[in-house]
Amino acid sequence: MGTIISLASPGGSKGAVKILTGVTGTTANTAAGGLLIKANTLNMSSAVFSTLEIRARGFKTGTAGNCTMRMYFNTTPDLTGTPILLGTHTSTATNTHAQFVRQVYIDKTNTIVFNATQNANTDDTENAAGRTVIVNSGNIDYTSNLYLVLAIQNGSAADSTASTLWFTKTHGY
Repeated sequence: MGTIISLASPGGSKGAVKILTGVTGTTANTAAGGLLIKANTLNMSSAVFSTLEIRARGFKTGTAGNCTMRMYFNTTPDLTGTPILLGTHTSTATNTHAQFVRQVYIDKTNTIVFNATQNANTDDTENAAGRTVIVNSGNIDYTSNLYLVLAIQNGSAADSTASTLWFTKTHGY
């Protein structure tokens, strides 16, 4: 389900990016792919908090319908089981490019998911009404493998959406 490219920076950030499978010919909420976060990668033993920034980009062919992107944490790289919704972004039918950002702040007792400022792309402006924010306390098991999953739901089966998903992780203090 796509290509994974590892990321590393001299400042201590780590991450990965994945080019996901295109979604076409359906209006169902469809997993485009998942990006593995290995067990204990988000271990909090040495820091007060850690930040995980998640970004997704959608590139839509066609303007017949809206496109909705949803980010999840799940134990599988798809939507089986009980995925935890991290957020939703909907672009209008005429917007063919969209970027969707979430920041996950993890401390020793809570997980808080914040909506970051959404960047305006070629033809997609900020759409506050199309996004959700969650606060989650203790329901995410970081000691097990987790997947970041991006799902695409085209408003028209005539449209097709390609996407990328990536994350970077930094330690707090």
